[in-house]
Amino acid sequence: MCPRCSTYDLGSRNKLSVFFFSGNYFGQPSADASPRDGTNSVSMVYLDNLVQGLGRALSAEAAAGQTYFFADEKPYLWQDIFYAMGRAMNVEVRPRHLPKSIAALCNLLDRGLGALGYYHLLVHVAGEATRDMGCSIDKARDELGYLPTVTLDKGMKEAVDWAQNQGWL
Repeated sequence: MCPRCSTYDLGSRNKLSVFFFSGNYFGQPSADASPRDGTNSVSMVYLDNLVQGLGRALSAEAAAGQTYFFADEKPYLWQDIFYAMGRAMNVEVRPRHLPKSIAALCNLLDRGLGALGYYHLLVHVAGEATRDMGCSIDKARDELGYLPTVTLDKGMKEAVDWAQNQGWL
């Protein structure tokens, strides 16, 4: 079993796309929204790193029935992710912080929508904005030899370049 972290990769419209493309609501690309105060942790994985980890797990008999987290080497602070996005996009990061009460309200709304069979990405992301969601890759590294090779800055740059070439940014 391999629970998935948030990915930053070519072609994915995942949680990060909320922040990559949030500026489109205001007419310009930006990297300026930040959950809580930006100091809560989150694990991220670039697609190439995830593929490497899954390949190692599928190749190791001892991995059968085990749980591994495949992510970048260490969890990031949200603010570090936003600054990496800003560097990749060549924009100034102007942090805006989401009040904890709004995140709690969005979490309730997300649960209610889910109970009705609906999902809204912005509500979901805002609802988990105050959580620490970092995980350790120690078990995958120790048992499978997993070692992520694509750094956050390199992965963000590749994702931004790809999105720009697709006309998304």
